[in-house]
Amino acid sequence: MKNYLNYWKLQESIFTKNITGDHIYLSTGMRRNYYTFYNSIPIKLQLLLIDGSFAVGKSTFAKSFYWKLNEDRLNTIMINPHTKTLKPGWFFSQINQKIIGSEYKKGSYLYQIQGLGLSHQYLKDNKKHIIIFCDKANYLLEGRCKDELELFFNFQASNGFYFTLILIDTNIYENIIKQNNLSHFVTKRLNIPVLSTNEMKDYILWYISKSTITYNPFSHDALEIIANHSKGNLYKTNNLCEILLVIAAKENLESINANFVKNIISQNQLV
Repeated sequence: MKNYLNYWKLQESIFTKNITGDHIYLSTGMRRNYYTFYNSIPIKLQLLLIDGSFAVGKSTFAKSFYWKLNEDRLNTIMINPHTKTLKPGWFFSQINQKIIGSEYKKGSYLYQIQGLGLSHQYLKDNKKHIIIFCDKANYLLEGRCKDELELFFNFQASNGFYFTLILIDTNIYENIIKQNNLSHFVTKRLNIPVLSTNEMKDYILWYISKSTITYNPFSHDALEIIANHSKGNLYKTNNLCEILLVIAAKENLESINANFVKNIISQNQLV
């Protein structure tokens, strides 16, 4: 029963090791073939959106895409706003310092615009194309970077195409693109829906198969309750399964049935 505790803790390493393997867990279908999606996207896009509701695997998918492109030796940049207090010029500074040098880590808005011109010229001279991944992209709007996005797109339209921007976040189209009249820049959009009940059950079984546990501790009815309770939210599923496994281990249970799951949900007031 102690193996229970090892199972869910392997979650991150399992995802990392299998992210570019034969299958990856995506909400667009159980064990969707990763390479099918990868090969379907032309790299030289103006703007690619990866959106969907909360906790459906957007960031995990974006990271897997980023790692795969790196494996193929394509030039990629990953930036993460993660704050509402961005200053004007932040977006450009992230691009500039990673292309032409750390001296562009700070500086005025005008200074960063000049840096973008130098970055563009560097890519043009060296015949390179940069793919920029921006996770938590809704912060760009809250951080007053909307003007930078529009200038960035218009700059490419006037000076040549050397950047692909991939924005990742919850409802990114409605929050940033549609509200700010930027929809005409969108080349492709991937909306990741939530996992269905059956997909969520398979998701849990898949994790068990990749762990050190030699058998499935959850009964069929228990899996059904967990999947329905999570409503497609991967965070809820992970948290609930971890709680169930820890308590079951303490009580030396060999299996987890539906009544046990119901009691734990009720006792811990899990929503």
